[in-house]
Amino acid sequence: MKSLVLLASMTFSLSLLAKEVLYLNTLFAHVYESPSVNSASLTAIQCAHPVRILSKNKDLKGWHQVGVADHKGFINQGYLSKSKPVCFQEKYPRFFDKLNLDLSQIYYWARLNDKIVKGELITP
Repeated sequence: MKSLVLLASMTFSLSLLAKEVLYLNTLFAHVYESPSVNSASLTAIQCAHPVRILSKNKDLKGWHQVGVADHKGFINQGYLSKSKPVCFQEKYPRFFDKLNLDLSQIYYWARLNDKIVKGELITP
């Protein structure tokens, strides 16, 4: 019972620090220890997962400091949106469920997503 009260108070105290709540808009992503894809991952999250924004410091160069569950870390700001997105998992739940991804597979897919260099297609 004490751990439940402690967890509730930690969640409540983190929510007080949050400036706003944004949602993950990519299939998978990591919350990192520092603002770099090469730092240690604290947790992996799926599309539409809410994150509490703790800081939007311009010095973080494209990263926001966030709170996810009991973790405080960093996530690429390009992966966040103000409204809850309609995700692949929701559009095609039977297909996604058949993939039967375990936690380690989600970790690696999120790591791959973070390492992909995204750009724009330029047409003449």
